[in-house]
Amino acid sequence: LRLSEFEPLQQITGVAEFLGEEFMVTKDTLIPRPETEELVLKAQSFLEQCPVGRVLEIGVGTGCIILSLERLVGRHHYMGCDISEEALVVAKKNRDKFNLQTELIYSDVYSNVPHEKFECIISNPPYIAFSEEVLMDESVRRYEPKQALFAEQEGLAIYEKIAHRLEEYLTDSGQAFFEIGFKQGSSVQRIFSEVCPNRKVTIHKDIAGLDRMIIVSGKEAQ
Repeated sequence: LRLSEFEPLQQITGVAEFLGEEFMVTKDTLIPRPETEELVLKAQSFLEQCPVGRVLEIGVGTGCIILSLERLVGRHHYMGCDISEEALVVAKKNRDKFNLQTELIYSDVYSNVPHEKFECIISNPPYIAFSEEVLMDESVRRYEPKQALFAEQEGLAIYEKIAHRLEEYLTDSGQAFFEIGFKQGSSVQRIFSEVCPNRKVTIHKDIAGLDRMIIVSGKEAQ
């Protein structure tokens, strides 16, 4: 019956698979998507060859991104933040399940993040324009948290907020990784290029060939 009401299977069972592991999900968290696995794998290959440092995820949800990076790479110091207290409860349960050390804090983007430099900043922020809600699957519209899906300014508001202070938090050699909507490549690229003129900002496609990621490179990688 619940499936006939469009309720996602992952919310009925309370788990979703991500990079071969099962993460707890609830109505307060976004269900992890396969495209996001690609974002994690790109960040993983960067973190495996960079000096030990700090890694920050903005908007952790279930924790699947930051916890997967700690699980796959280790050796760095991991921190994740979210504006949803309910999501942080879920992320902490997932952290404990995998016996990881990631620090999880309440923060609206950088508001409570310690003023330190990070080797890697990663985010899959809310990026859907409110005008696009009508195009979405019924299951997403009815059961997934709107705060994790939608953003003002045609979906670009959170990228602007992150970009605005990115240089304060990213080391010169560090990289930042962002998931984007498939039609947002040039808009998000422009946002980060304007605030990080000394870094290369590139668009990357997912396995379906759609624009899905923005990577902001280290300064010496120009």
